[in-house]
Amino acid sequence: MIDAERLRVLGTYSAASPARTVRYARRVLLNRLVETVTSSRHVHRELARRARVAQRNPIIVVPPVMGVRLVDERRREIWGSTLRLFGGDGPTSIAAAQPVGPVHGFTLVPRLVERDVLGGLLRYIARIYGARLGEDLFALAYDWRRPLADGARALATLVARVRGASDEPVDLVGISSGGNVIRRFFAAEPEELAGLGSAASSVRRVIYMATPQRGAFSGFDYLVEGLRVVRQGCDGATMQRMVPSIFDCLPHHSERLFVDTQGQRLELDHLDPATWRELRLAGHDRPELAEELARARETQDRIARGAHPPSIVIADRHRPTATRAVIDRGKVVLPCADCAGDVERYPYAFEPGDGVVSAHSMEAAPGLATDAPWWVETSEHARVATDPHVHPLVVEALLSPLRAVPRERYLWPTNPITLGGRETAS
Repeated sequence: MIDAERLRVLGTYSAASPARTVRYARRVLLNRLVETVTSSRHVHRELARRARVAQRNPIIVVPPVMGVRLVDERRREIWGSTLRLFGGDGPTSIAAAQPVGPVHGFTLVPRLVERDVLGGLLRYIARIYGARLGEDLFALAYDWRRPLADGARALATLVARVRGASDEPVDLVGISSGGNVIRRFFAAEPEELAGLGSAASSVRRVIYMATPQRGAFSGFDYLVEGLRVVRQGCDGATMQRMVPSIFDCLPHHSERLFVDTQGQRLELDHLDPATWRELRLAGHDRPELAEELARARETQDRIARGAHPPSIVIADRHRPTATRAVIDRGKVVLPCADCAGDVERYPYAFEPGDGVVSAHSMEAAPGLATDAPWWVETSEHARVATDPHVHPLVVEALLSPLRAVPRERYLWPTNPITLGGRETAS
């Protein structure tokens, strides 16, 4: 039986009634059946056996941009429901919003099937690792549109609440840009730490899933070209105004994003507002642009200085990923791997990655184990958190000791859906 009050407290629904809870249970019945069947294989049973006898730490999952549900002052959902994918007031049209919990999924067939977002991973950790939502498994609720410092403060408050009077450290799981929130948390000033004393000492281990440690060119693309999710979308200037957190995830200021048509890097600083004016990029005349770019530079420098506990990286490096903008006859071209002919026309503008974040950026995590990142193959960047063949790796990372884990000890499952499988480090 599903406890409606527990779901409300945990943020699964903002005002869950018994009838609404029953409808939710029916809607995802098929999803749960599939998850139960797929997690009954030997590798999952063995992980569950190890988890039962392990010393387990509380877990906090930090969702990425668009991974947290947002409601307005009247508790109307502006992000997190299927309706918001297609129209209505979206997260880039309402300034004041309140985070109320993770996005578990989007309904595709009412009462039957949903497109997974974070629900599958949370349920897998609960089922196999034995953690309970609201007791020793938590998902950070934060306004992902705000600068990383805001998310870091929310994380500090949650870590302090989870630890309570105990000195037991927590484990953090950062998904995509959620990992950048974690990096900013470790670089927080004492007054931002909610009385923790030290961010690094309050955490046992961090698991980064496709996190752009040195930023992502895709963030620059979103700020210039905009972003569309199904029918809900906005232009670059709107993204700059309503989702300033993307500035904090731009590539490191030491990178040179702009190249000529021969692939030669140009001395143009993408964090300098003069560059935006010279190239007439979207929002180049915004009065706030200089402040946003300066904050991004300061955030990058601050993060580089922060202490950090041991970490494990789970990421994909199997597809060409844009990392450079091309100045072609005075025009700024943002290459796209899915755009016809761009990979062949501008080969120097791409690097291995997952299509959104480069492998170079994802593997730059501090405190990384000596066996390097755990490379997997998924169908897209977002699938690193939803692929059921990746979920066992998260539990393996939670269970592994604070030393290198030989790949030979884990039975890496073949992935017939995304063509993934065990891969040795290169």
